[in-house]
Parts: sequence; C-alpha cells; structure tokens
Amino acid sequence: MNVYQKYQKLLAGTNHSYWEKRILSQIAFMLKVSEVKEHKFDCVLEDGIDLLLAAWKEIGAISDETAKQVEKQLSILSPEAKKYRVICTAHAHIDMNWMWGFQETVAVTIDTFRTMLQLMKEYPEFTFSQSQASTYKIIEQYYPEMLPEIKQRIKEGRWEVTASTWVECDKNMPNGESLSRQILYTKKYLSELLEISEDSMELDFEPDTFGHSINMPEILQNGRVKYLYHCRGYEGHHVYRWKSPSGASVLAYREPYWYNANIEYDMLLNVPEFCQKHQIDMMLKVYGVGDHGGGPTRRDIEILRDMSSWPLQPALEFGTYRQFFHELERYADRLPVVEEELNFVFSGCYTAQSRIKMANRLGEDRLYDAEALCAFAGIQEQSNRFIKRFQSAWEKHLFDQFHDIIPGSGVRETREYAMGNFQEVLSYANSGANQAMHSLMKRMDTSGIITEEDRFQRSEGAGVGFNTGDAEPGLIGRSQYRFPQAERGNGKVRILHAFNTTQYARKEAVEFVIWDWNGKPELLTLEDIHGNEIPVQILENNAWYWEHHYLKFTAVVDVPAFGYSTYLAKEKMPDHIAVFRHPEPRVDVVTAENLVLENEWIRAEFEQSTMQLVSLIEKKRKKEVISAEAPACYFQYALETTHERYIAWRIGRFMQIVNLNKVYPVCINTITNGEVMQSIQYDLTFMQSKLSVTVSLEKNSKMLKFFTTMDWLEVGSKEKGMPQISFVVPLSYTADAYKYDVPCGTITRPALAHDVPGNSFIYAVNPNEAGLAMLTDNKYGYRGYDNKMTVTLLHSSYDPDRYPEFGIHNTLIALAVCRTGSDMELMEQSALIAHPVYVLSNTAHQGDLQLQDSFLEVEGNVRVSAVKMPESGIDNQLVLRLYHTGNRAEEATLRFRNLTVAAANDADIMENPMRALDIIGDKVNLTLQPNTMRTLLLTLGK
Repeated sequence: MNVYQKYQKLLAGTNHSYWEKRILSQIAFMLKVSEVKEHKFDCVLEDGIDLLLAAWKEIGAISDETAKQVEKQLSILSPEAKKYRVICTAHAHIDMNWMWGFQETVAVTIDTFRTMLQLMKEYPEFTFSQSQASTYKIIEQYYPEMLPEIKQRIKEGRWEVTASTWVECDKNMPNGESLSRQILYTKKYLSELLEISEDSMELDFEPDTFGHSINMPEILQNGRVKYLYHCRGYEGHHVYRWKSPSGASVLAYREPYWYNANIEYDMLLNVPEFCQKHQIDMMLKVYGVGDHGGGPTRRDIEILRDMSSWPLQPALEFGTYRQFFHELERYADRLPVVEEELNFVFSGCYTAQSRIKMANRLGEDRLYDAEALCAFAGIQEQSNRFIKRFQSAWEKHLFDQFHDIIPGSGVRETREYAMGNFQEVLSYANSGANQAMHSLMKRMDTSGIITEEDRFQRSEGAGVGFNTGDAEPGLIGRSQYRFPQAERGNGKVRILHAFNTTQYARKEAVEFVIWDWNGKPELLTLEDIHGNEIPVQILENNAWYWEHHYLKFTAVVDVPAFGYSTYLAKEKMPDHIAVFRHPEPRVDVVTAENLVLENEWIRAEFEQSTMQLVSLIEKKRKKEVISAEAPACYFQYALETTHERYIAWRIGRFMQIVNLNKVYPVCINTITNGEVMQSIQYDLTFMQSKLSVTVSLEKNSKMLKFFTTMDWLEVGSKEKGMPQISFVVPLSYTADAYKYDVPCGTITRPALAHDVPGNSFIYAVNPNEAGLAMLTDNKYGYRGYDNKMTVTLLHSSYDPDRYPEFGIHNTLIALAVCRTGSDMELMEQSALIAHPVYVLSNTAHQGDLQLQDSFLEVEGNVRVSAVKMPESGIDNQLVLRLYHTGNRAEEATLRFRNLTVAAANDADIMENPMRALDIIGDKVNLTLQPNTMRTLLLTLGK
C-alpha cells in the first residue's frame, strides 16, 4: 500500500475520539501539502502513519499517547504547514422575507445580533461580519438599545460592516439607477448611523445572488466599492479581477465551497491546492449558520481556537473580509481577468411571482419621473423641499430587490409585503410628482388665455386619484399607475400642460382627460399655444368616475425634452349646420380579409381568424420583418416539467406547447380606425383563463402595441406540471445574436434556448437590414432562439408560493421596427414606454415661466438615468447620472434653458464632487469613454 492507501485504511477504522480526529486531520492536511510539493513529504508522513497503524492493529484504536507522539514526531513539518494562512470570517446570512414574513425577518435579525454580541463578550478574539443596511435599519427601528454596543464593537475592529448595498440584491433585474441607489443610500445611512466612513464600505458581499450583470464593476467602481465576494453565476476562477466593458474592475473572490458552513476538523484540505493554483499563500474561510440567521456558534469558535494551536495546520486567525481583500491586493497584478457577465442562474427567477417584477419596473420608472419633475421644480423655486421624501421611498423599493424577493422565490407573505412596499413607493412618487407639477404650473404665465370660467361648475377636484391604479374600470389592458390627474379648470376652455421627463423631444399620441366638460364632443378641438388646431380622437365620452364624468381623447402633440407644452381644449365654433344622421349603417359587409393597421412608418397585417401577425413592413425601406409562413405575435401556453426542488426558480422542459391563437376561438370585439390611433380589440378564452388584447398603432409611432389583460386561473402541481404563457414572435430573417438592455447598458448574447434577463427589451440582430425589437413595460424573462423572440408573461410555479400568479395581470408589449438597431434607438423606444407624457390641467394666472419650454437639453449618444436634487439638500444644485454604451468616446453637451451653470463637477455615486468640467454659459461639455457611467454635480443659477 502507498501512503494514501494506508491513510484511508486508518481513517476508515478510527476517527472517533478527539485525538484521533486531531492527528488524522493534520496528517490529511500535510498529505495535501506534500501533494502540491511533488510528494516531498510523503516519506516522513508515512513513518507517522505506520506508527498509528501499528497501534491501531494492536488495540483497535489510536490512543491519545500515540497520537501525541506522532504529532510531536511530525512537527518538523510545522514550518511548511504555517506557510499557509487561513483568515476565518464569521457571518450570518439573513434572507429578507424568503420563507417567512417581515415580522420573522425582524425577529431573526435581532436574535442573531444579540447572539453575536454575547459571543464577543465571551471570546475577545472573535470577529464577526454583517452585510445589508436593511438589517441595521431593523435594529434602529425595533431594538435601538442594541446600537451602542454594536458601534463599540465596530470601533474595536471586531464587528465588520460588509454592507455596501441595502440588501444582498439581485444584479440582473434592477436597472442601473437602482443598483446605484443601493450603494448611495447604504453608504449615506450607515455612515451616519454607525459613525463609519463611506470608504470603509468597500465590499459588495453577495454570497447568494443569482447572477451578476456585466456592467457591475463599472457601477461598483463609481460607488467606490473595490471588492466582490460571491458564490453563484460563474464556475471559473476563485480569485480574479472582474472587468466590465468600460475597463473598470473589482477584485473578486468566488466562494470555493458554500457560504453557510461550520468549522470542521477537515475543512482545510483544499488550502494547499487553492494557494498553489492562484499563486497566493492565504485563503478565506467563511463560516456561520445562515439563511434564517444564527451565524457562528460557540462550537465553531471553540474548535477554531483549538485548531489554531495545532502544529500541522495552517496559521488560522479570526479575521475580516477587509483584511483578506487588502492582503489580496498584493497579488492583484498576477490574477486572471474575467470579462463577461457572471450568469446564468435559475432562469425561472426572471418571471416567477410576476407582480413583484411589475412593482420593481414601475417603481423604478415612477421614481425617476417624480425625481426629475421635483428637481426642475426645486431649481425654479430655489428650494430643497422636494428631496426629503425620496430616501424613504427608495429604501422600500431597494428592500424588494433582495435576491429572494424580486426573483419570486419566496412564499405568499414575501409577495404580499413587496406589494405593500410598492404602494408606499408609488405614494411617495405620486405625491412628489404632483406637488412638483403644480409648483411649475403656478409659475407658468397663463394670464393671456381666456378660459371663460364657470365657477358654478363642479369640475374642480374631479378625477382625484384617476389613473393611479393598475387598470381603470372598463379600460382593457392598459397598465396605468400614473400620477394623479385632478381637474383644476372649468368651463368649456381647459388649459392642459403636457410634461416630458425624458431626454427625447417627443411628437406622439398623448391621452388627455377633461372632467365635467359640458361642450359637444363632436366640436371638441385642441389648440397649441400658437392657435394651431390639432386633430383629436375621442376615446371615451361621458364616462362616469366617482360622481363626475370625463371625456378622454388622444392627439399627437409636441413636448420638448425635459420640458412641457401647453394646449387648450375647447369647443370650436361650427362652420356648418349639423344634420342628424342615424348611426346605423346602410351597408354592412363582414369579410374574411386580413385586418390591417397602418401609419406613415409601418404596416401590420393580421390573419383575421387568429389575430396572428402575418406581415410587418418598415415602409421607408419596404422591409418585411415577419414571415407569412410563420405567423407572429401569438400567445403560447406550455406545461413545464417539475423538479424535486427549486420549482419557482426553474423553467422546466416543455411537455406540451399550444398556440392559443390557433387552437382556441379568437373573438374580435371592436375595430377602430381613428385619425390618431387605430386598434383591434379581441378576447381569447382558454381552459380556465381569459386573455383580452388591444392591438394599437398610433400616428407617428414606430411601435405596434399590444395591451394585454390576463385573467389567469391556471394552477400548477407536481402531478400536472407548471403552466406558463408567453408571447412569441418568429422572424423573417436569420438572427444569430440578440441584444438586451441590462443595467447601465446593453449586451449582445448568442441564441440561447432558455430565458435570459433583459431590463425591458430584446432585439433580434439583423446587421444589414431593418430589425425587430420586442419591448415590455413590466417583464424580464426573454428568449432569443431559433429565429424567434419570446417573452415569458407568467410562470405558474406552486412552491414555495402555492398560487403565485392567480389573478389579473396587465402588460404592455410593443414591437418596434428598428432602422439601425443601435443602442440609442432601442433605448429611446424603451424610454417612450417607461415614461409616459403626463397631463395636468391649470387655470389662468400670471407667472414667470413660458407656456412651452425645456429645462435641459442633452446632445450626444448618452442615456440619462437620473435627474435629481442632491442628497445634501443644497437648493441650487442638480445631480445628473448618465451612461454611454458605445465603443468609442462620445462628446456630450448639457444645455440648461434660462439657467446659468456656476459649477460643474464629476462626482461619485455618493455625490461627492471630484473633477471640474468645462462650462460655457448655460452649457456643460464632457467626454464619455466607452461603456462608462458618470455622475455629475451641477450648481445652477438664474
């Protein structure tokens, strides 16, 4: 027998008493050391093993005396063992609302922290590390008496704050701005609460996150976060530099085993091989009971203390992540570089518990809109009053981005708490935006408009709360959650302001609502500030809403970038005497011809019996992007196979696939051919569920929109399988690659036969001709494969949430025919869906603002992801965050209308000023390097 066989024989027959475990663990470690040293110590170790074997054969066990003798004999190898160092870091993995409700998360956090503080009293050398600002927020809110002791342990260097994010968050579905706010609000909050510096929070601790988007190093670097600890999403190196396309990088450590672990006698056997592979002399050992908190135990500490005294083990020490990463910096230049996204993990998590996904997307979009409006209003007022509400809103929003909440892998209580947070987020956003728009409207000089007010009319205050819910009664398929729309005017002339929160000048169909208007609908007209008449199309007339009635119409209007326009709705004077005509047709023919929606940009043709799209033409170049042989835009029902574990996390293999439009009856209810908008509305009833779809094409739009309302009553089970529904778009061209938007940029991936994450769109790359993009307002799970684009709408798992999708779901899906497929073209289309034009009514009064203006104009191929007031609350300052996705440096110019720029600086995510920028009057010039994000801190004056 060789030395390894002898050891295995000895191990099989002993390893019961303390000294047996002690000596065998040490020999095992030294055998691993010898192995990486070309078996240099095999002979010495074999002599010791032979002594142990002889004793075992004689008495059937290894006596304490024999073990001590062999340990002393082999201690000549101790210097070789001590060349290796293991820094042991204790932590407690606390999942936010995973398999329990928030009340249990609070209890788990408090009891875990209490245990750690008690252990610190008993063991002076013990150190502990805790992530997530949300855990400290729980202590502040529910057990503040504990804070002084925690702060004292932090000052001693024994309690390490590893939080640089509000929660250990998902890194694929939150957008770049959310991921930036994770850092901003964590560093802002904890530096004040715990009296620590922002720069001490330099680790992104994400042990259980289900994948990491490609631009994370760029975001982290902008937040002064230098290190990443993770476990999932990558199977290559354990120690490496992770570099984003911008060139920004972080020092990364991928956990070799698992982040929840105990201290065991044989836990160090991988150390020699790990150190040799990475050419370093140390390793990190992460330990502590987790998921449901708990952390390290007294047993762990006692064993670790004991093992640290053994001669044939590495140098063991209680330590911190900061200590390990700082020492790892010595080897940074020789570490391998990884330049890819750290994906994929759990493809079902992009769709499970879809209401949470909807809340995340719309929460992000409405917070952006509200902050932009508040920023412009604050600058005009020279007031910081608008900033105060947003930190609370963001804290609630960021909490729900935890890696077991937004992926939909929690229980019913998880979903219910997240949706409660969503309501609060929208409450902050709605109230802030409404206050900001009214502040701006008060400053607009509308005194020259004759409104013929009727003070005896009941219109004022009508429509309070209108459009702020999921879908208004009777309005099929349109996701709402917009800002409040209370009436302020009266009489037959109404002043209406349209607000644009995006960087794009917009000419598009916008919905207007006027309340308790007593004019004749057929005489309704809309005029711009120059008196030009704009065609209108009435959508709803005399509709009732809480003791008031309203008239809803649409018209194509111009609204400048980051600005507003003013329009007058009024009753025009008739130019002829109207003759009554009975509405019943004299000729009525129903044909089997295909149905067509067409405007100046695209022509869409639908097969009438199925409402499948059989042709979609980009008219300028006469390019067909849909094949008649493979009709598109149908809804696909599938049954997935189930797994013994991770039901919600995975999308299984398809056992059954059904084209619902082809198999089930499609009932076309209405066809509208208006001057501003054309539409077809149909219902599709299948199994226990019903789908209502409104397909619309607006004037001047390059997008064909599908407003869908799904009344979903399908339930999954282990025996039946998991039902899901998706929207499928086959292509007329070969697509070998697909582009998706990801946090702070885009990524092009090869065709993949599983769902992958996109923030809002998938684009089937067509290098030489017009290509097709599919966009949604609240979905994340896209699939580009086999010349086909698919978005999964509902994935009905049954564990751990028994009924995750039971109910009504509203989703907007849009097909955009792209002329270039450039990032900026796609992002503009996405912004038009995410950020609607908001309309409010006003009264006639004097003011210092024009009736139409733009607060900010952005030139250059850059995307603005945030416009906000600074967290400092300084009245005349503005924070802009933007990013550039091109492969070349880009010159950009920011121009502020009616404002001067007193100072302009680059800043980090925490809004600390850094480099000064070039200023020329009301303009700021800057150069963005490829694939970079920038935060700008601007001081403005009137």
